[in-house]
Amino acid sequence: MTPLRASRRFAPQGFSAIELTVVVAIIGIVMAIAIPAFNTMILNAKIKGVAESIQAGLRQARSEAIKRNAPMRFQLVTNLDNTCTLTTQSTFWVVSQYVISGTRGVVSGACDALPAMPENLTPPGDQEEPCPTGAATSCAAQPWIAVKSDSLAVTGVQVTGAPAMSSAFIVTFGPLGQILDNLEGAKPTASPVYTLDIQAASTAQSALQYRVQINTSGGIKLCNPNATDTMACPTS
Repeated sequence: MTPLRASRRFAPQGFSAIELTVVVAIIGIVMAIAIPAFNTMILNAKIKGVAESIQAGLRQARSEAIKRNAPMRFQLVTNLDNTCTLTTQSTFWVVSQYVISGTRGVVSGACDALPAMPENLTPPGDQEEPCPTGAATSCAAQPWIAVKSDSLAVTGVQVTGAPAMSSAFIVTFGPLGQILDNLEGAKPTASPVYTLDIQAASTAQSALQYRVQINTSGGIKLCNPNATDTMACPTS
């Protein structure tokens, strides 16, 4: 009889130091390529979101002016606390009913009068001019129509508006949707009347750039100043 041969048992082999070094190097190269691209993708999404938010706020101000047959004021603000500073460098905005002959609708220093949750703001009904005797407080001091809440601050994005009125970016729409003079100064005569650039806060970062243009008739256009396709910005 043929003697039975003892079966061999193969112990699992580990990775050598060279193999581990190669794997770690490959992972490092992949991460070095993927992480910056991923960060740029996130930044581009933020920039686009802010641009679309500002466009929506401007459109709402214009549509409310037409619907209510009253001037509406769109403006950027630094925050929504009791200072509510006006600025050209902000991702927050408010829309308020405006009175050209007075200061109603000027929100600087008054944003603390907003509800605790501005994103849940209920726009007031039509507000008479002047406010009738014994009118609700909202008519006299709280002309809020819409608010971009600061509960979700957007970092890494810069917004620059031109021209600025008293160091603030303010646009006033009339009952026909046209651009009106602001309390802070006369409306520009060139076209586009107003321009907002939304881009990365750091020039060292490579990211998309968006622009919101408002023409003389009050039309609002979201575009890309570096594009050559349908997203290209109008030159006049």
